[in-house]
Amino acid sequence: CDWSSDVCSSDLEVVYPQLQDGFRNQRIDFAIGPVPPNGLGSEFRVEPLFEVDGVIAVARNHPKAGARSLAALRAEPWIIMGPAQGPGAVVGQLFEGYGIEPPPCKVTLDTVWSAIEMISRTGFVGWVPRPIAESALDRIRVVKIREALPPLKIGLITRVDTQLATAARALM
Repeated sequence: CDWSSDVCSSDLEVVYPQLQDGFRNQRIDFAIGPVPPNGLGSEFRVEPLFEVDGVIAVARNHPKAGARSLAALRAEPWIIMGPAQGPGAVVGQLFEGYGIEPPPCKVTLDTVWSAIEMISRTGFVGWVPRPIAESALDRIRVVKIREALPPLKIGLITRVDTQLATAARALM
């Protein structure tokens, strides 16, 4: 940042509850990211922007890389990105939507890129946004299951009681 200017932009990769804390501490003016299934609470406004398709990813040599159903992956160790009440909820929703008990998630990571690395080097299974998975096909394999995966809803998040600065509005 140029501290002599009255505009400072920082690009942060955070998940809940750090995102909410950043808003409350006035370190974040707005965020673009996944919208938790139960929302963020009445103090936040979410404007839907788009949806991101996801895929199930495993290491290239994972023994279940050829699985064709969620049930075949249920007993595998799973990772999630963000808390189960936030972005990580997509895994539970996926299984529950097909009447399958969600797998226990053994690891929670804060970033998609750390998930890609963990998946590529271990026996973990994870839900990954399709565009990111496609950029990492040299390290991971997409499991082509027959069940449709729910998209992740991405929104513009702001506090209800905050008036955005001119610079923040210009970025949006």
